[in-house]
Amino acid sequence: VESGVAKINFDTVRIDEILWQAQIDLKQKRPEANISIDFGEIPEAEEEFLIKANEQLLKTAVLNLMENGCKFSDDKSVKVLIYLPKNQVKITFQNTGEPINESEIPHLFVPFYRSEATKKIKGHGIGLPLTKKIIELHNGHISVESTKERGTIFSITINR
Repeated sequence: VESGVAKINFDTVRIDEILWQAQIDLKQKRPEANISIDFGEIPEAEEEFLIKANEQLLKTAVLNLMENGCKFSDDKSVKVLIYLPKNQVKITFQNTGEPINESEIPHLFVPFYRSEATKKIKGHGIGLPLTKKIIELHNGHISVESTKERGTIFSITINR
Protein backbone atom coordinates (compact mmCIF):
# COMPACT_ATOMS: atom_id res chain seq x y z
CA VAL A 1 0.00 0.00 0.00
CA GLU A 2 2.83 2.40 0.81
CA SER A 3 4.45 1.76 -2.59
CA GLY A 4 2.02 4.13 -4.32
CA VAL A 5 -0.64 3.99 -6.97
CA ALA A 6 1.79 3.36 -9.87
CA LYS A 7 2.38 -0.22 -8.74
CA ILE A 8 -1.21 -1.08 -7.90
CA ASN A 9 -3.50 -2.48 -10.60
CA PHE A 10 -6.99 -1.06 -10.81
CA ASP A 11 -9.76 -2.91 -12.64
CA THR A 12 -13.47 -2.38 -13.05
CA VAL A 13 -15.17 -4.16 -10.15
CA ARG A 14 -18.64 -4.29 -8.63
CA ILE A 15 -18.72 -2.69 -5.20
CA ASP A 16 -21.69 -4.79 -4.10
CA GLU A 17 -19.78 -8.00 -4.86
CA ILE A 18 -16.83 -6.75 -2.80
CA LEU A 19 -19.19 -6.16 0.13
CA TRP A 20 -20.84 -9.59 -0.20
CA GLN A 21 -17.45 -11.33 -0.42
CA ALA A 22 -16.15 -9.44 2.63
CA GLN A 23 -19.27 -10.50 4.53
CA ILE A 24 -18.68 -14.17 3.60
CA ASP A 25 -15.01 -13.95 4.58
CA LEU A 26 -15.82 -12.39 7.95
CA LYS A 27 -18.52 -14.99 8.70
CA GLN A 28 -15.98 -17.75 8.01
CA LYS A 29 -13.45 -16.10 10.32
CA ARG A 30 -15.95 -15.05 13.01
CA PRO A 31 -19.16 -17.11 12.84
CA GLU A 32 -20.69 -15.06 15.65
CA ALA A 33 -20.48 -11.87 13.55
CA ASN A 34 -23.76 -10.42 12.34
CA ILE A 35 -23.36 -8.27 9.23
CA SER A 36 -26.36 -6.73 7.51
CA ILE A 37 -25.87 -5.11 4.12
CA ASP A 38 -28.57 -2.78 2.85
CA PHE A 39 -28.91 -0.43 -0.09
CA GLY A 40 -30.15 3.11 0.34
CA GLU A 41 -31.76 2.76 -3.07
CA ILE A 42 -31.09 0.04 -5.60
CA PRO A 43 -29.92 1.67 -8.82
CA GLU A 44 -31.76 1.15 -12.07
CA ALA A 45 -28.61 0.31 -14.03
CA GLU A 46 -26.10 -2.32 -12.92
CA GLU A 47 -23.28 -0.11 -14.20
CA GLU A 48 -23.79 2.12 -11.16
CA PHE A 49 -22.19 -0.62 -9.03
CA LEU A 50 -18.99 -0.46 -11.10
CA ILE A 51 -15.90 1.37 -9.90
CA LYS A 52 -12.21 1.36 -10.78
CA ALA A 53 -10.49 -0.34 -7.85
CA ASN A 54 -7.96 -2.83 -6.70
CA GLU A 55 -10.40 -5.53 -5.65
CA GLN A 56 -8.20 -7.18 -3.02
CA LEU A 57 -7.16 -3.92 -1.34
CA LEU A 58 -10.67 -2.52 -1.30
CA LYS A 59 -12.02 -5.79 0.10
CA THR A 60 -9.36 -5.61 2.83
CA ALA A 61 -10.52 -2.11 3.80
CA VAL A 62 -14.20 -3.06 3.80
CA LEU A 63 -13.53 -6.27 5.72
CA ASN A 64 -11.60 -4.34 8.37
CA LEU A 65 -14.47 -1.90 8.88
CA MET A 66 -16.98 -4.76 9.09
CA GLU A 67 -14.80 -6.68 11.54
CA ASN A 68 -14.20 -3.62 13.72
CA GLY A 69 -17.93 -2.92 13.77
CA CYS A 70 -18.63 -6.43 15.04
CA LYS A 71 -15.67 -6.47 17.41
CA PHE A 72 -16.61 -3.22 19.14
CA SER A 73 -20.39 -3.70 19.34
CA ASP A 74 -22.11 -5.36 22.26
CA ASP A 75 -24.09 -7.72 20.02
CA LYS A 76 -21.26 -8.50 17.51
CA SER A 77 -23.17 -6.78 14.71
CA VAL A 78 -22.56 -4.09 12.13
CA LYS A 79 -24.98 -2.47 9.71
CA VAL A 80 -23.54 -1.70 6.29
CA LEU A 81 -25.45 0.74 4.11
CA ILE A 82 -24.43 1.51 0.52
CA TYR A 83 -25.59 4.59 -1.39
CA LEU A 84 -24.83 5.27 -5.02
CA PRO A 85 -25.27 9.01 -5.59
CA LYS A 86 -24.20 10.37 -8.95
CA ASN A 87 -20.54 9.54 -9.66
CA GLN A 88 -19.89 8.29 -6.10
CA VAL A 89 -20.09 5.26 -3.89
CA LYS A 90 -20.86 5.92 -0.22
CA ILE A 91 -20.75 3.15 2.34
CA THR A 92 -21.42 3.44 6.07
CA PHE A 93 -20.52 0.90 8.75
CA GLN A 94 -22.54 1.39 11.94
CA ASN A 95 -22.30 -0.38 15.27
CA THR A 96 -23.99 0.25 18.60
CA GLY A 97 -21.06 -0.33 20.95
CA GLU A 98 -19.69 2.20 23.39
CA PRO A 99 -19.09 5.51 21.61
CA ILE A 100 -15.55 6.60 20.86
CA ASN A 101 -14.40 9.49 23.02
CA GLU A 102 -14.39 12.63 20.87
CA SER A 103 -10.81 13.44 21.90
CA GLU A 104 -9.65 10.06 20.52
CA ILE A 105 -11.24 10.33 17.06
CA PRO A 106 -8.33 12.32 15.51
CA HIS A 107 -5.92 9.56 16.61
CA LEU A 108 -7.85 6.58 15.19
CA PHE A 109 -5.96 6.64 11.90
CA VAL A 110 -2.50 6.92 13.51
CA PRO A 111 -0.58 3.61 13.24
CA PHE A 112 -0.45 1.58 16.47
CA TYR A 113 -2.78 3.94 18.36
CA ARG A 114 -4.97 2.06 20.84
CA SER A 115 -7.33 3.89 23.17
CA GLU A 116 -7.62 2.85 26.80
CA ALA A 117 -11.18 1.62 26.16
CA THR A 118 -9.99 -0.84 23.49
CA LYS A 119 -6.90 -2.25 25.19
CA LYS A 120 -8.94 -5.22 26.46
CA ILE A 121 -9.94 -6.12 22.89
CA LYS A 122 -7.49 -7.94 20.64
CA GLY A 123 -5.81 -5.74 18.05
CA HIS A 124 -2.64 -3.90 17.11
CA GLY A 125 -3.81 -0.48 15.95
CA ILE A 126 -2.90 -0.95 12.29
CA GLY A 127 -6.29 -1.74 10.73
CA LEU A 128 -7.75 1.76 10.55
CA PRO A 129 -4.55 3.45 9.31
CA LEU A 130 -4.26 0.77 6.60
CA THR A 131 -7.94 1.18 5.72
CA LYS A 132 -7.53 4.96 5.42
CA LYS A 133 -4.51 4.55 3.14
CA ILE A 134 -6.39 2.08 0.91
CA ILE A 135 -9.41 4.40 0.63
CA GLU A 136 -7.12 7.32 -0.22
CA LEU A 137 -5.40 5.22 -2.92
CA HIS A 138 -8.87 4.88 -4.44
CA ASN A 139 -9.28 8.68 -4.40
CA GLY A 140 -11.70 8.30 -1.55
CA HIS A 141 -12.31 9.69 1.90
CA ILE A 142 -13.05 8.08 5.27
CA SER A 143 -14.66 9.72 8.29
CA VAL A 144 -16.07 8.71 11.65
CA GLU A 145 -18.73 9.99 14.00
CA SER A 146 -19.60 8.45 17.33
CA THR A 147 -22.45 9.29 19.70
CA LYS A 148 -24.34 7.46 22.41
CA GLU A 149 -27.59 7.85 20.44
CA ARG A 150 -26.43 6.63 17.01
CA GLY A 151 -23.40 4.52 17.90
CA THR A 152 -20.24 4.66 15.82
CA ILE A 153 -20.45 5.22 12.07
CA PHE A 154 -17.47 4.96 9.75
CA SER A 155 -18.24 6.39 6.30
CA ILE A 156 -16.26 5.95 3.13
CA THR A 157 -16.82 7.83 -0.11
CA ILE A 158 -15.17 6.84 -3.38
CA ASN A 159 -15.59 8.71 -6.66
CA ARG A 160 -16.60 6.61 -9.64
